[in-house]
Amino acid sequence: MRKLVMMSALLLTGWSVFAQYTIKGTVKDATNGEVLQGVSVVLFETTFGQPTNAKGEFSFNDLKAGKYKLIAYMVGFKRYENVIDLNGNLDLSIALEVSTTSLDDVIVTGTRATEKTPTTYTNVSAEEIRKQNLGQDLPFLLNWTPSVVTTSDAGAGIGYTGIRIRGSDPTRINVTINGIPVNDSESQGVFWVNTPDFATSAADIQVQRGVGTSTNGAGAFGGSINILTNGLSQEARAEVNTSVGSFNTQKYNAIFSTGLLKDKWAFEGRLSQITSDGFVDRASSDLQSYYLSGGYFGKNTSVKFITFGGAEVTYQSWYGTPEARLRNDAAGIEAVIANNGFTPAQAENLRNSGRSYNFYEYDNQVDDYGQDHYQLHVNHSFNSEWNLNVSAHYTKGAGFFEEFRTGDDYSDYGFDNIVYQRDTLSSDGVNSEFGYFNSDFLNNFENDPEFVFNPVLNSAGDTLRDGANNVIVEAIAQRTQTDLIRRRWLDNDFYGIVYDLNYSSGKIDATFGGSINEYIGDHFGEVIWARFAGDNDIRERYYESRSEKFDFNSYFKMNYQANGKLNLFGDLQYRRVDYTGVGIDNDLRPIDFDREFNFFNPKLGAIYQLNGSSNLYASFAVGNKEPNRSDIIDAAPGVNPEHETLNNLEIGYKRQTANGAIEINGYLMDYKNQLVLTGEVNDVGAGIRTNVPDSYRMGIELSGTTRLTKGLFWSGNVAFSQNRIQSFDEIIFDFGPAFDEFNEVRTTFEDTDISFSPSIVAGSQLAFRPTLGLEVSLLSKYVGEQFLDNTSNDNRKIDAFFVNDLRVNYSFTTELIKTVSVNLLVNNILNHEYESNGYTFGYFGGANFEVRENYFYPQAGTNFLLSVGLSF
Repeated sequence: MRKLVMMSALLLTGWSVFAQYTIKGTVKDATNGEVLQGVSVVLFETTFGQPTNAKGEFSFNDLKAGKYKLIAYMVGFKRYENVIDLNGNLDLSIALEVSTTSLDDVIVTGTRATEKTPTTYTNVSAEEIRKQNLGQDLPFLLNWTPSVVTTSDAGAGIGYTGIRIRGSDPTRINVTINGIPVNDSESQGVFWVNTPDFATSAADIQVQRGVGTSTNGAGAFGGSINILTNGLSQEARAEVNTSVGSFNTQKYNAIFSTGLLKDKWAFEGRLSQITSDGFVDRASSDLQSYYLSGGYFGKNTSVKFITFGGAEVTYQSWYGTPEARLRNDAAGIEAVIANNGFTPAQAENLRNSGRSYNFYEYDNQVDDYGQDHYQLHVNHSFNSEWNLNVSAHYTKGAGFFEEFRTGDDYSDYGFDNIVYQRDTLSSDGVNSEFGYFNSDFLNNFENDPEFVFNPVLNSAGDTLRDGANNVIVEAIAQRTQTDLIRRRWLDNDFYGIVYDLNYSSGKIDATFGGSINEYIGDHFGEVIWARFAGDNDIRERYYESRSEKFDFNSYFKMNYQANGKLNLFGDLQYRRVDYTGVGIDNDLRPIDFDREFNFFNPKLGAIYQLNGSSNLYASFAVGNKEPNRSDIIDAAPGVNPEHETLNNLEIGYKRQTANGAIEINGYLMDYKNQLVLTGEVNDVGAGIRTNVPDSYRMGIELSGTTRLTKGLFWSGNVAFSQNRIQSFDEIIFDFGPAFDEFNEVRTTFEDTDISFSPSIVAGSQLAFRPTLGLEVSLLSKYVGEQFLDNTSNDNRKIDAFFVNDLRVNYSFTTELIKTVSVNLLVNNILNHEYESNGYTFGYFGGANFEVRENYFYPQAGTNFLLSVGLSF
């Protein structure tokens, strides 16, 4: 706690140092000479950058003589770069030219927040991404933004990874790439493993917290991530990067850009490969990806085509590690073995493993999936006030996950039992009709698992007996179970149109936009091998279903500059969703649903400029969100999950000075019918959720940057929150002592914590820049305790953790190579043992037999990544 108090104190403390010179200036539009507010100005070797104020001004004070690199950039303008040899005070006048190749910037105008938008957001620049981008998935590159918690199934940030914002899981985080929705239409989550190394092609990422601005695709219920891909370079370039690290991790990529050809055309591409064995046993990843873009840029019209995609083969580590294994609890390990019916091999695997335990041992227990994205963006500027963007997109995804199963019932796959022999016999014994039977029959099949003996009845329904009064039975020797290998497939198509019409003149900036999207998803499964198949056709699809989802939204946003200090903001969105599903699910239950949702999502707010360096903002936004596929098909019989509603209030204060910045914001996220985890998981490890009438998240977030002394800089954030459910019913099953029947056991909890919602999350980056091109950073992350379910039970929680990483970034130039960059990332330098995610389940097996098991996803101890990049 003392560490957190110190972080908060630094955020609120002023900063000043003594030095010699000042660099200040004004940034204007080169076309009309108007000052530009909100231009990002970065002076390397000093602070972490600052936006220009309402007068277009910026200032860096207390600088010693020497060389400094100054960068200024803003959406829709060419990037300005200049190396300054400082030996006295400077007053600069910078004119930014409108970019003729800034289509990438224009196409995200409709869904992006700006300095005039009264909502809570953080921009992560390409420079910040590049420092951290050594091979880990994109969520880990965003780990240092406020209220963010990340996790990795394999424990090292490569493969299946996840991100939560303000405790909200990935299904509640809207993700767009160039304004195109990325969230899976059915699960509503994003699987970053499908687009490995995509951060290399990202020019800028904006993370909005709360409802944010209207966007395309799945509703933003905890946040949104808006990714802008690389703008096309004006100059030809080539780049290669190589990374190596712990767990046999390797990353390779090659990048090219043609520059602008004949002032009209430009092309860029990337190929990447990432492999890793993972921290968890056998949790390997083999990932490939590509990115290709080409564009035509006329005077008023630009056309750009982008395609990117990836293929992944990831060994499964979804099962997690039992708590007993992590705590080296021998008795608890034996209980897990007994309660879950482990085979001798599975039992030995658990007994002899450590923190890196993986339940799966079959050599091809993999997730094998590929996804290809296609985007076509057309932008036309009618004049200086009006601009139109229309984008078409198509995504094709297909793949499966493969599993080895031990002793599954044939009936689970619609297969017939294997019948070896049927005979009519007389019983040898007199104890009962299922007593002792003909020994010759039994001996013939003594190694087979099951015999069925059905009494033979006469026409009157009476049991037939022989002359010795023995029951006459039909005896069946059969096999009802087998070991097998199955694949569960998903083959889907997603396509649509996104549009926005933008107007900017004087006091008004307005956007009318929206999207029309269609999704078609085929789910099916097949058994590809069985130890005992009999006459069953194992290649037939044993289940098959199809889902279709139509998603339409339209919004109108406007900023109105009422006077020199007050800016008003309004945003109205209508969204319609039609979602149908029909067929047979993987547990052979029939699926047949047809749901329609109509949502109205208004947003209102204002920004008040206190002075040239600080402002206040406030906004109120409403979001609505439909249940996802698993909510519908995994719901209890007779339960029809309802849509959720979020009322979101954001209030904040921002201050930007020459040597630092600070932001303080408070939020209230009040939910109606929020879908929350019950603590149960389905047969593929996904959490099962249920509606609760009233719940909320409330908190305060502080973030800031400052220069502590010459060459030493600090940035950090801390969030304090309360996340509560008014009333929650936990349902677990009582299977009875014979496990042949079950009843629901319902327990009501009042004013309880929302699962996976830590009350404290903090991040810190302490950077030392002793000379041009070198930065050494200490990265620290604290995440408070998180409950695995909504019961606030201390026996079912993830302990708080505090992890420190060391990062070294060094770059220099040579005569032959434009830039040589060497980057080192040492994760978890104190070798802290911690878990970042998990799940829990429980059941009763009679009055005196209760099972409660916790499973966690342990993260790696000290590990490293080292990269070398060459740019030509």
